[in-house]
Amino acid sequence: MENRIKVVLADANENFRTMLQQTIENTGEFDVVGSAGDGAGAWKMIERERPQLVITDVILPELDGFALLDRMAKLPARPKTILVSAFYREQMVMQAMEQGAAYFMAKPCEAGSLLERMRQSGTGRRRRKAPSRWNAL
Repeated sequence: MENRIKVVLADANENFRTMLQQTIENTGEFDVVGSAGDGAGAWKMIERERPQLVITDVILPELDGFALLDRMAKLPARPKTILVSAFYREQMVMQAMEQGAAYFMAKPCEAGSLLERMRQSGTGRRRRKAPSRWNAL
């Protein structure tokens, strides 16, 4: 579908990435064009695919989520970014916002909340109900 929003996922937990990708793609609104377990792999996918949206953990091997934000700031068309992390501290949230993140969410986060943040990240999409079979990440 041409109207789908291109998304890159970055999280060290492969099970989390797989579940997240399935949930995101089941909406019919998004197309996951890349999924990486480390920041360096995510950066290569971001450069190659030019997604509109990146969902990344803060803690990643090689390049962390903040380093990805720094690199994306230099792109001509910077993707919207949602950071997710089990390490949720006020200073991390402030740093993420200062570096241009659209949202910072604590893990585990509910699918509906994450999908809503994805829609609100400037994509112009209207709210749809989250899949009922998946309650939390």
